[in-house]
Amino acid sequence: MITTRRNIINYYIKPYLNIAFFGSILIFGIFTIATKGLELNSFQDFKILFYFFILVFLCYYSILSLFQIIQYAPVISIIDGQLFFGDRTYRVNDIANVKYTGRITIPKNGIKSTMLNNKEGSIITFNDGTELYLFDHFYDEIHLFKSFLRQKLFPSGDIEEKDSKVGIEKKLYEKGTFSRSEKINTPQIIKDGNSNITIENIATNNTPFTSTEKENSIVNLSKKVFRDSQFKRIRGIIIWLIPAYLIIKNIIVFPDSINTNGKIFIITVSLALIYYHSRYMNYFVLESDDLIIRNENFFWKKEQIELNDIFEIVVEKEEKYREFLNKRYMRIIYKDFSYEKYCADLIQKSTWENFKKELEKVNIPVRIEC
Repeated sequence: MITTRRNIINYYIKPYLNIAFFGSILIFGIFTIATKGLELNSFQDFKILFYFFILVFLCYYSILSLFQIIQYAPVISIIDGQLFFGDRTYRVNDIANVKYTGRITIPKNGIKSTMLNNKEGSIITFNDGTELYLFDHFYDEIHLFKSFLRQKLFPSGDIEEKDSKVGIEKKLYEKGTFSRSEKINTPQIIKDGNSNITIENIATNNTPFTSTEKENSIVNLSKKVFRDSQFKRIRGIIIWLIPAYLIIKNIIVFPDSINTNGKIFIITVSLALIYYHSRYMNYFVLESDDLIIRNENFFWKKEQIELNDIFEIVVEKEEKYREFLNKRYMRIIYKDFSYEKYCADLIQKSTWENFKKELEKVNIPVRIEC
């Protein structure tokens, strides 16, 4: 059995903090209006009334978001072939389709919580068309649940992929054995148009099935480097321009303008600035069967990841900097659905497109979302 564990910050703190924040301001506003009165005979009174209605809406939206989160992000468990989604129960053998990764939005008309709109997650579809939505950021270690679910669907191990669409041999079916050419009642892997991988069980009955073991594909890519000059971006210019100006002016040209402690402070601040921004300057190398992560300024950094361990790659922006500073991340999703993020703020879109083309040659889907 396995049971999900909710993320404390995203599930508990943020929704309730929003309600407490806007609710307290609304209560203060109501108390102020009740004490001083509101005669609506001046522009200032109408402005106060306008702000009041905005606060009412924000409180309503915060409460609505909380109820939607409770509805769409319950505790999820798999026990003895049954999937428990809050107070609802489903049979694992009735699952028809699982989309493990991708952006999802709750199927609800009207106002939706921003925490349930276009977020990373999974969709489980059953034979009767029922869909369950799993939003990754509401759960801790959700990759363990996804791996366990896939193991339940394919008990014998990994799934073989070939040319984006693979028929998988059903080794055991009652007393008979189906060959690979018999496509009736065989599960399939399908890569959809957005390069998201889904697993579909099109069996017309609930007989348990197993999949063939996957043979690791032999990858032998020629060495290619995906990087852009740091001096083409504001971040790359700033981290050298500001320290250079401070050091040249105060230490080289006018060394007597400040004392020793001031010089130490300038050097310390300059190094801290270079270190902070250099963390966002990773670039990537494809060589043979590995993805190598390097850094523009930390020349000694070298992380190596085998391509055969990668399930999918997502290029995305940090959401709170969508318009300003635009920190771009590459999120590597492994085959156990765990992931690692590497900031690569210097790489341009055209370079990401070339990176995507190279990885798709070896059947690794790449989503570019920025």
